[in-house]
Amino acid sequence: MFSIKRRVLIASATLAAMTWLPNVSMAQDYPNKPIRLIVPWAPGGGTDNIARALADELGQELGQSVIVDNRGGANGVIGSAAVARAAPDGYTLMFSDIFSHVLNSFVVRELPYDIVADFSPITQISSVPLLFVVHPSVPAKNIAELVALAKQKPGMVSYASFGTGSAAHIAGEMLKLMGDIDMVHVPYKGGANALIDTLSGEVQANVSGVNLARQHVEAGKLRALAVTGSERSKYIPDVPTVAETPGFEGFEASVSFAVWAPKDTPPDVVGKLNSVIAKVIATPRFKEKLEAMGTETQTIGNSPEQMAETIAGYVKRLPRVVKAAGLQAQ
Repeated sequence: MFSIKRRVLIASATLAAMTWLPNVSMAQDYPNKPIRLIVPWAPGGGTDNIARALADELGQELGQSVIVDNRGGANGVIGSAAVARAAPDGYTLMFSDIFSHVLNSFVVRELPYDIVADFSPITQISSVPLLFVVHPSVPAKNIAELVALAKQKPGMVSYASFGTGSAAHIAGEMLKLMGDIDMVHVPYKGGANALIDTLSGEVQANVSGVNLARQHVEAGKLRALAVTGSERSKYIPDVPTVAETPGFEGFEASVSFAVWAPKDTPPDVVGKLNSVIAKVIATPRFKEKLEAMGTETQTIGNSPEQMAETIAGYVKRLPRVVKAAGLQAQ
């Protein structure tokens, strides 16, 4: 006869096996139904367009439909909250940009989720750089000269962005902080409106999307000073990065798109999604879809751990810039 102790051990082992087997089965079968990809922004924007390109290719690779679900509103909070509350089974994911996701933790009062603890990073998809440009009447041919001009005329140099709290706004404030200069921020509702007043000389400088400003740079109506990404733009390779300017080493203010799952999503499901997405975004077909949108993107496809490090970097850098920009919690 078995001893009581041995019976307990056998029963415990059996229970552990019963608990483990369904998880193995779920990981092996995943996905066996459609996946919902929540985009916390309205349809038709840049984020939505990239998400739909990814969803189409990802669905073909996984053999299941990946349905884009737009949950716009409150600067991304509504859609993000829906993902944070979703079941952690890999069937609800989020596609958004890291900058906006992190920024909300500093500018939204009583945020209904924790930007780190309530989400499982999967991978970064791509990074979209911005471009510092000036009207031709401005006597600055690079970032160093723009900084020197702002120091000579404190509070007299203005720069436009596509909105208060936008990545362009933060890029301008980072330049002010690192250069110890005083420039006036002029926010607009969208990049196109900001460019109109820069082209007319109403504002001297602008932090714009490369795709929006490039045609005007090529036509000689604007002068490009530097791109905000970690690499030069392939469209305007002669224009340096801000980080190449002495004193601005480490400057980086790109819009980085990524995919998250709810917290506690099984690691093997996260791992599978990571590897499949990395495979998809490395294909020429996916890159061609991004090119067709007219937006320069640098595909990434890093690990969940590397994505978490990127988020941590934003969490560390943004508070000082947010304070300098005078952004208040709403």
